Amino acid sequence: MSFHEKTNLAMLVILAIVFGGYFYTVAGHLISDAPPPALDAVWGSLLRMVLLLVALMVAFHITATVFAPKDSEQPDERDRSIEIRAEARSGVVLGIGIVWALILLFADIEPYWIAHALMFTLVASEIAKSVMRAIAYRVG
Repeated sequence: MSFHEKTNLAMLVILAIVFGGYFYTVAGHLISDAPPPALDAVWGSLLRMVLLLVALMVAFHITATVFAPKDSEQPDERDRSIEIRAEARSGVVLGIGIVWALILLFADIEPYWIAHALMFTLVASEIAKSVMRAIAYRVG
């Protein structure tokens, strides 16, 4: 397994854990009858999630580079080709999510839900990209 494949799988797992927990909490607001919290109160939680994501990714890259310094070389042609294909295909997920958020906006939905729809779209797009890369590394 190449260094880039390992980092891709780590990114997938970290994204699923960090934002899975966050969106589980948000889904609780959707299910309950209580009104969602104010959008201003959510920024702290979102910032903590992003900082946790960055910290975990940096820690993984440092650890992986220390234990296998030769594997962390520049991506080769295959890595670049896989990256380009995964970016193009995950763009479809991103586009669908943006249209979904625009529909919510024109339906006069609360900004809390529109902001989370956009955040969910970004995370889903990244997860789709990681899954497509993982498939490309294994299947071709």
